Amino acid sequence: MGDSLENLKLDLISYVGTPLVKAWFSTVRVDILKPGNFQRILSRKERFIFATWHRGAIFFLYHLGYIHAMVMFSQSRDGEYITRFAERTGTIPARGSSSRGGGEALRKMVRHLKNGGLYCSTVLDGPRGPAFKSKPGMVLLAQLTGVPVMPVLWSTRNPITFKKTWDATMLPRPFGKAVVLYEDPIVVPRGGPEVLETYNRILERRLNEMKDRLDRMCGYASPV
Repeated sequence: MGDSLENLKLDLISYVGTPLVKAWFSTVRVDILKPGNFQRILSRKERFIFATWHRGAIFFLYHLGYIHAMVMFSQSRDGEYITRFAERTGTIPARGSSSRGGGEALRKMVRHLKNGGLYCSTVLDGPRGPAFKSKPGMVLLAQLTGVPVMPVLWSTRNPITFKKTWDATMLPRPFGKAVVLYEDPIVVPRGGPEVLETYNRILERRLNEMKDRLDRMCGYASPV
């Protein structure tokens, strides 16, 4: 009975909340930096693994939902909420995280890319941080599939910020502007643990450089 009520609650929140959030995000103007990389996505001629930080993931699920990427989500209760929202934006969920079920989710992503899927993604510092510290799952996925990793990030002036969350999760304000950067893809070579760690650090450094650049452009000072 308890599970049925919980599922009903989740369905209701998703059914009512998702259209409202999508209507909100549809008012946000998006300014794309490095538009050539964005056009590579729109052409649907190449495969990519998208890497980003947790703080801006909710808006990205809307912004890139229509490309039908497979995205890894936590198996937690919070992960269930965001998964149901993501499914309604067009995202394909793979449940699991670095702490719960991540191996199975990674295998699903490998199969997805090897069986004709174009895109996979997750937040590299999820599900619980520490903020802006990369976990190696997407780098390992790149090694296993030969698909390059494209770092993507956004920022905005005066966002709605949830300061009590571990990463100061942020949302763009209605009718505001989000500046989105699609950085050049990183090809991860085959190799052992040292190669994996090296490229994980490269990706972490690249994302933090992007974060600092975009936040400066937008005049945003992250509380984390």
